[in-house]
Amino acid sequence: MALTQEKVVRSAVDLLARAGLEALTLRRLATELGVSAPTLYWHVRNKRQLLDLMAEALVEGAGRSTAPAPGQPWWEWLAEQARLMWRALTSHRDAALVVAGNRPTDTALPGIEQVMASLVTVGFPPAEALRLILSISNYVIGCAVERQAEAARDPDPERDARLLRELRESGDLPNLQAAMPGVAGSDPGAGFEHGLGLLIAGIRARHAELLEATATVGAPALPTWLTAAAVGTILAGRWFARPCFTGNNGRASPKRESGAIPELPRSGKWERQPSPRRIASSVQH
Repeated sequence: MALTQEKVVRSAVDLLARAGLEALTLRRLATELGVSAPTLYWHVRNKRQLLDLMAEALVEGAGRSTAPAPGQPWWEWLAEQARLMWRALTSHRDAALVVAGNRPTDTALPGIEQVMASLVTVGFPPAEALRLILSISNYVIGCAVERQAEAARDPDPERDARLLRELRESGDLPNLQAAMPGVAGSDPGAGFEHGLGLLIAGIRARHAELLEATATVGAPALPTWLTAAAVGTILAGRWFARPCFTGNNGRASPKRESGAIPELPRSGKWERQPSPRRIASSVQH
């Protein structure tokens, strides 16, 4: 069977699982594949590219999606993607170290674009969407690295017992003493979930700020008809349209005055809305 880049990457991931990142060298990988080391350079330029391809393969194996399922709130989708990545990285030896610092390959860019499009759709400007993705990825990778580093430590029950005893007997560490019963010996996954909850709450708060700012200053990042009163509706995953103004000296149409929400025109597009300045000008005249 001919050697391909896919086979090289798959063999490298298998070697990582068996021997760890320190043992992963191009020379040893070539030996595993039964070829000479120079042969690998027909498929990967160097070890850095190999690690980037491995990172992509490890993350793809998590089974993540690029958009929320129908009816799924966007923030629950984000949390779900973070959990899938966390499980993939913590279930594979040194996977977090491989993914840390990697760069996306050409084939990964369309998927990143689709994730960003899902976030832009609900109101995040593109730059905010990318920062959001990177922030969640950095959190997951950091937690996974810490989890695996802790698991790799040689156990020292005597030292741990002595430190815990000193903590309990000390009169100078009241806050640590109060916190330890709820933290000591807890599942590492619980700590990850706690931090993820804080991160998602912060992202939702930032989303509300963006909607508020857009409604206040009319920034172009979001539709011009969006108002601060719509924040709760947007967060619930439901969009609504602002009624169109008629001429009539700038007065709103009966639908606007009654609070009714108009249906989408048959053309499938909403009419361009007059700016508040133009409306005020028409009223003055």
